[in-house]
Amino acid sequence: MNQATHSRVASSSAALVFQGATGVGKTWLACAFGQQACRLKMPVLFYRANDLYGAISESLLDGSLPALKLSLSKPSLLILDDLGLGEMNQHASQFLLDVIDRRMRTGSLLITTQYPTDQWHGFFPALMATQIPPLMATSNSPT
Repeated sequence: MNQATHSRVASSSAALVFQGATGVGKTWLACAFGQQACRLKMPVLFYRANDLYGAISESLLDGSLPALKLSLSKPSLLILDDLGLGEMNQHASQFLLDVIDRRMRTGSLLITTQYPTDQWHGFFPALMATQIPPLMATSNSPT
């Protein structure tokens, strides 16, 4: 991956999806992007998708969902690792759709997943499955 790709993802509103089987290095590469952004003095937030699903559920219960949404909107780069692993309920799906939509306008988003976007309907409810792949169609794929 070249320096120009690192800089573009870290410094603008870009979306990047690393898709591949377990063990191919998606998380390692996502962390490398995050570290480079940190070296450029940019705020980065890394979430394992399962941990984010749990945080969403907890925030729904304690009323802190707006604060969670704000925390996900602030960093220059948000990294969501292993999207599609684990169980995501309707609330988490809707919340995540909103976060992805906001990130497309306000900062960069890097998602790692084992699933191509055309298979995301398998872990998003029907409503979400129709909305997310077109949203991510503007994402960049590493070469």
